[in-house]
Amino acid sequence: MALAEWEWWSVNPIYGLSPSSFEKTDPVPPSTTDAAAIVNEAFRREVAWGVLLFIAMISGARRGEVVALRRRHHDPVKKVLYLRKAIAQLDETNELIEKGIKNETARHIVLDESTNQLLIDYWATLDAAAAKAGCDLDGDAFFFSLEPDHSTPLRPGSVTQRYRRMTRAMGLDTQLKCLRHFNATELIAAGVDIRTVAGRLGHSGGGSTTLRFYAAWASEAHQRAAGDLAARLPERPAVLDQIERAKTAPDLELLHLGSTVKTFVAEADPADAGQLARLLRSAVRRHTAGANADVGDFELVVRNPCEPTIVTVFASL
Repeated sequence: MALAEWEWWSVNPIYGLSPSSFEKTDPVPPSTTDAAAIVNEAFRREVAWGVLLFIAMISGARRGEVVALRRRHHDPVKKVLYLRKAIAQLDETNELIEKGIKNETARHIVLDESTNQLLIDYWATLDAAAAKAGCDLDGDAFFFSLEPDHSTPLRPGSVTQRYRRMTRAMGLDTQLKCLRHFNATELIAAGVDIRTVAGRLGHSGGGSTTLRFYAAWASEAHQRAAGDLAARLPERPAVLDQIERAKTAPDLELLHLGSTVKTFVAEADPADAGQLARLLRSAVRRHTAGANADVGDFELVVRNPCEPTIVTVFASL
């Protein structure tokens, strides 16, 4: 550093540092079967827990973004879920704070009809429970809370611990963030373009981060796309032998005593002597001046279309 060289600092702080040992790890999403089992088990244990994991899976939202969801972040008419905030837990004080989401990129997750109805029914259940407790849930109420009025969010760390306990009890070795990987890889596998996937995940860089992180799945999707394209293409024509190819408008050459008189194209079957005899007589009448020319002095050369290969030479004997 220049500061050390100029003796403004006595020691260069860079000395003694070593490169990070960090190694890139590939995302390991749960299989489709495991993902379904996880969500089903969560709903069996508690409706709110099932909804939380289902939202995480269907939206690809981060843990802090899911627990930061408020009622006003769901538009049941437009069928959209708005991801605008995230809940963070301070290490020093264990305090929860609401902050902007990573990369400061608010996202609008379009919901399918079934998921949208699930959230409508979920809030109807919460409203009924709150009414029994003498509470009213307004737009600021959190989706997931331990309080009757849903005034405080769940702790992100508690969500992770509960997920770990449940999946271990199921005999699965997976993490909560793998639901996000599941969302990304399923979208890529379905052929959704990388920029759209990046937008749903909240990745910056116009898709470069997503492509780098999920490169293997993108490659598989490209290979499947090539297979799908091949399946939609017309069947490759069968390779015809010379006789069959020459049937499709062959090139014909009329010879008189070995010299070319005329070349022309006509439909002909090189294996049909009768047809070739008629073609020869017709060509002699049309392309020679003498009406009484001796057909026996002429030959008809049959070639493949646009090729020099001779298929047969016909002469009238």
